[in-house]
Amino acid sequence: MPFHTFESSRYYWQLDGEGPDAWLLIHGLGLDRGMWFGVAPALAARGRVVTVDLPGHGAVRDESAQGVELAAAALRQILETAATPQVHVCGQDWGGAIAIQLATDAPDWITGMTLIDPRTSAAPRELSSAAKARDGVAADYLNRLRTDLPPQPPEFPFAELLEKVRAPVSVIQGMHAPGARMVSTTTTAGGSLVPLESPHTVIRALTRSANDTASSAEAAARGQARRREVLGDAWVDRSLSNRTEFNADFQNMIARVAWEEIWTRPGLDDRTRRLLVLAITASLGRWEEFRLHVRSGIERNGFSVTELKETLMQTGIYAGVPAANTGFAEASRILEELGAFEERD
Repeated sequence: MPFHTFESSRYYWQLDGEGPDAWLLIHGLGLDRGMWFGVAPALAARGRVVTVDLPGHGAVRDESAQGVELAAAALRQILETAATPQVHVCGQDWGGAIAIQLATDAPDWITGMTLIDPRTSAAPRELSSAAKARDGVAADYLNRLRTDLPPQPPEFPFAELLEKVRAPVSVIQGMHAPGARMVSTTTTAGGSLVPLESPHTVIRALTRSANDTASSAEAAARGQARRREVLGDAWVDRSLSNRTEFNADFQNMIARVAWEEIWTRPGLDDRTRRLLVLAITASLGRWEEFRLHVRSGIERNGFSVTELKETLMQTGIYAGVPAANTGFAEASRILEELGAFEERD
């Protein structure tokens, strides 16, 4: 297991496993990477797992502990060395603060985040009596740790930084994460020591998060491909060029739900779906969306001019003459621009 030196402090780290999924596990104050002995092997069976001893802990107890920002920067370098720049990061206790800092500093590297009892206080020194009776190895591990904890860390702005985290966040045993993209919360016995007392709880949370993140990304990619089929590359490219940190989650949701889940259903053909969109958007007065689908439908031979006309006639009966009247006016301008008043063969 190699050392990594950053700003005169050493980190002790290990990479296990191989595969498409990857996790970074960060222990809490006064503990070390042994915290994950019941979790890491199960994750390594299906992907890559990076565990670390932070300065002042475990194999580098003779070092001085570094602050959250420096620790996050050091872990980013370790991920580069391990060729694992895309990870789900799990932070336990004070390690949760480092995980949040890493997710805000390098958002494109973090596919998801799980926080285990995230707080600024020192880790508890005792397992529950039930855990001691059930798992002597865990108790032995805790007893081997030094009794002199590092100095109490300063307060950490959890809520403020969580508002900047783009990755989905899960919390096990602890605070609600206001401002974050919360996907799950789990309450169980053990506090910060859940990885020792109930490793399967952590394993389930981490593997579920990896699956959710992967399936979500795949669904968004399929949705974007379907969106291009219906609307064309030029319009989709313009839309994606306007993506910002503020609207990115909404854009992904539309790709997954509207375009991947709804527009790919087998019950209706594309022509019917296009005409339904025209009727609904005209009825609701959503003229920007109406114009988009008129233009893309005509340009991509999605329906004929006659079918567009009949859809607006039907809309006039069931949604009102004013809606159909505006619809005819909006559609006429587009048809004239495209030279589409003559029926296409």
